[in-house]
Amino acid sequence: MMDPNGLIAPVNELGYPAPFWFLIFFRVLGFTLHLLPMNLWYAGTITAMLLGLSRIPEARRFSARLMSQMPFIIAFGVNLGIVPLLFLQVMGYRVFYSATILMAWQWLAVIALLCLAYYGVYIYAVGLRTAKQGQLKAWQRASGWASALLFILIAVIFHSAMSTMADPGSWPAIAEQTGRAAAVYGTAHSLADPHMWVRMLFFFGLALTTTAAYVSFDGAMLAGHETDDYRKWTRGFAPQLYTAALVVYGIGGLLYANSWDAGLRDYMTAGSALPFAALAAIGPAIPLGLLWLGRNAAKAGLWVIIAQFLVLGLHAIARQLAQNFRLAPYLDIAADPVKMQVGPLVMFLVSFVLGLGVLGWIIAKLVQANRKAVVSGQ
Repeated sequence: MMDPNGLIAPVNELGYPAPFWFLIFFRVLGFTLHLLPMNLWYAGTITAMLLGLSRIPEARRFSARLMSQMPFIIAFGVNLGIVPLLFLQVMGYRVFYSATILMAWQWLAVIALLCLAYYGVYIYAVGLRTAKQGQLKAWQRASGWASALLFILIAVIFHSAMSTMADPGSWPAIAEQTGRAAAVYGTAHSLADPHMWVRMLFFFGLALTTTAAYVSFDGAMLAGHETDDYRKWTRGFAPQLYTAALVVYGIGGLLYANSWDAGLRDYMTAGSALPFAALAAIGPAIPLGLLWLGRNAAKAGLWVIIAQFLVLGLHAIARQLAQNFRLAPYLDIAADPVKMQVGPLVMFLVSFVLGLGVLGWIIAKLVQANRKAVVSGQ
């Protein structure tokens, strides 16, 4: 069997364009920013479709609201996803490209699947605006379900890619099973790997907690034109959904941690990564506490979504530490030489700040408009 190191790309003589700390900081920050809307595609879309079947009017109203907002959420998430993907390619180029070549057809299919899911959400959202008495046509409703399933399928592919990337030791066997001679067919997958599925369950639980936090945020900050009954329902439903999500998160987390090898388990539970792993594990208790304590507070949803963002940040850090440890036997991602590229660096920083500024301005205007609606009683 071939040596895994022979499948890992050589060190790029051009080096890193910025210091390692800068690259790792923006990789984690960018991934955290991307996680918030991405979690709403992953768990929020299927949750909204299920709530659309409810007999509770407020549940159906939230379903319609979230699906109407989803085209914008997807657009924001795709743009925010550029940053972590960019830094993943810069820092993980030695393993990223090899792993995605092994599963090339799936990886390339993500673009087509995302486009189809995006179109499906748009069809559903337009249907909500044009349907008489809220009754969507069967094909419009089917497009919503199809989009929800496509987002889950995309998540399967991404989890498979990240699992493969972090395990170069498995590449020789994968290459032999899905190729001939020195050529691979690009048909590898991790569907038979239980580690990938428990990881997916764990992150689905995390995505579901984000959806619950967003229920609270929507009712508190974006539902100014809705009834008092709707806003009251969001304050009651959000902590219930978050509690249920935390059960999924806990079960998935235990199974995920149990799937680690002994070295990674020692590193994450007793080594230098312990503080971050512990904070990531217990972090969701903070938004949950705010949700239950703030059931009678109209604006608690703002603090809940801020706390959820911090939870996602802790998970991004813990995830990065685990990935670095798994790659350590094969390469040291911090060892590449640094050859500063000041021009592109400045351009990136300016674009990043401007992009976040525009996004913040849009959200602020939405909140402001809804706040005026509450004050005026509309």
